[in-house]
Order: sequence, then C-alpha cells, then structure tokens
Amino acid sequence: MNKVLFVLHQKTSVPGDVGNKFRDRGYVAEICRPPLGEELPLNIKQYSAIVVFGAPGSINDEDEYINKELEWINKVIKTDIPYLGICFGAQLLAKCLGSEITTNKDGLSEIGFYKIEPTENAKNLFNSQKIFFQFHSEGFSLPTGCELLARGDIFNNQAFKYHNCYALQFHPEVNFKLHMRWLYLVLFKNPKNNSAGKLLDEAGLKGYSVGDAKISEKHANFFINDGDATSKDMLMLIKKAHKEVKDKFNVNLSLEVKLMGFNEEEIEGLC
Repeated sequence: MNKVLFVLHQKTSVPGDVGNKFRDRGYVAEICRPPLGEELPLNIKQYSAIVVFGAPGSINDEDEYINKELEWINKVIKTDIPYLGICFGAQLLAKCLGSEITTNKDGLSEIGFYKIEPTENAKNLFNSQKIFFQFHSEGFSLPTGCELLARGDIFNNQAFKYHNCYALQFHPEVNFKLHMRWLYLVLFKNPKNNSAGKLLDEAGLKGYSVGDAKISEKHANFFINDGDATSKDMLMLIKKAHKEVKDKFNVNLSLEVKLMGFNEEEIEGLC
C-alpha cells in the first residue's frame, strides 16, 4: 500500500488538487496537523511521499511546532523519500538547507494569481500552466547546492529542487473550491493620511475571527472565509473591527464594499 503524508497547519485546511492527484494514483493519505498538537510520525520511511502545505503565520515566528517541523524535515532530507513543500512547506525546506526567509525589499506581497517563469531545465515540469495562486509576504533565498526551477517578478525564487525534495512558493493545490474559500475582501477604505490595515493591526485584530469569517494574519484589512463562513459571521466581524478602531483611535472607517442582503438596522453605523 502506497501511503502519502500530508502535513497541514489549520483545522480547516485541505490538500486540494494535490490531494486529488495522489488519490487518483491510488495513494492512501494520512494527515498530520502539528499546530493542533498532533505529533509528526517517527517512522518516516512508511511513506512513499511527504507533502508539507502552507500556514497562516511566518516561518520566523517563535512557535514550538515550527522548530519541531524543522527538526523533522531535516530527518526527511536524509532519506530518499520524495518531499514536496508548498509555500510555508517550501520555506521550511529552504531554511533547513541554510536559506534566509525574508520580506520583499520593497515591502510587497504576492496575494492572488501570479505568473511564474520556469527555468529552461524545468519547463517540462510545469506543462502549459504558468499562472498560480499565491498568498505570502516572505520568500526564500536559493539554498546552496539547489537547482532553481522557476522565477517570479516580486519574489524571484519561486521553486527549487534539492535531490528528491521540491519546494514551490506558490499553491498548485488551489482549485476552484479552495479559491472560493480563500477569497478575501479589502473591507475598509484608507482614512486620510492613514492606513486602514495599520489601524486594524494596531487594534490587535489580525487573526481575529467570528465563526469561519476571519481577518487575515498577513494583512489586517483582508477579510477572508476560512471555511464555511456565513454572511452573519462576516457582518459581525466587520462590526467588531469597525467598533474597535472607533473606540481606540476615534476613527470612523468607511467601507470599501457595499453590503448586500442586510436591512438598515443590521448595518447601522457602517458607511
């Protein structure tokens, strides 16, 4: 029996199209979620392949599970088991190999669909697809001894290979269903001489959620569906964010979007 291990980092995360590809080829999947307290398996060689997916935080965060994953991936590298790291999983591999994980020099992020350009030796790996979903604000330098497989405009290093290990900064697992879950709204207009995202961040709202409606941990003015958020969840989250900024900074944020399907009483105070 061919088994694949998927390492995910949120309760609601799924392996998407990557999982579908393995299933179609007859693999049996096991899932481990280290941030939720699940232990990474000691017997690595029981798996035919290992895939480590993205995470909402930064690899530079001081979370215990990150250090444990780095130690575990260092063990994986020493085996001949194929490893695929996606976004956060790619950065974990890069850091294990001596890379630095840093922000873009101009402070730019990649959130949305971006074109990547395969290197000459890697064109057969990507077939005809060159546009992939991205959601990150940090990238990796190319580790010593690795082969660059793809470049991008904002973050130059988009994919690399090290022996039997592959790293992809982008998200090949994102299909239509996942994309709909990951859709984000830029909720509030920037006040004069200020930033809505900065105010929301300083109000301590990054990562705050109501049900499955959540304020992104990457940018506080991105409101996302982190699973099966209802319109009520999203409205309550918007009201919470609006009130916190008003109470703490006496700034009345204006909406960038028009709220539909609510009566005047439900959206009172939001403009």
